[in-house]
Amino acid sequence: MKRFIFAMMLNAFAISMQAQTGVENSNPIDFQVGWHDEGAPTVPIKRSPVRPPKASMSGHTLYILTSHADYTLQLLSFDGTVVFETFVPSSVNDIQLPANLTGDYELQLQTQRFIFTGEVEL
Repeated sequence: MKRFIFAMMLNAFAISMQAQTGVENSNPIDFQVGWHDEGAPTVPIKRSPVRPPKASMSGHTLYILTSHADYTLQLLSFDGTVVFETFVPSSVNDIQLPANLTGDYELQLQTQRFIFTGEVEL
C-alpha cells in the first residue's frame, strides 16, 4: 500500500512538472548574481549561495517561474543605457515588456541586496 501511494505521488509530481515545461522551455534565462553596492551590508552574509530566480522569455513576456521578492526590473542596452524600468511586486510572475523594443538587452532584477543579471533577446 505504501508503494502504491508513493507511486501515485510520484505520478502527480511528474504531471505537474510537465505542465510547467511549456513556459519554462521557451527561452530560459541564465542569471548571474551580484551584490547591490549600497555601502556595507547591514545583515550578516549567509554561508549558502544565493539562488537566482528561474525565469524564461516568450516573445515580449518575461515569466518568473519561482517565488521571488519584490524586484526592480531594468532592461539595459549593452552600452549601459537603461531603456526600460519597472517595479515587479512579489505577487506578479508574468511581466509584459514593451513591444517596441527589439534586439539584445541585459536584464537586471534588483532586490535591496542582490542584482540578478541575464541576457535576453526581444
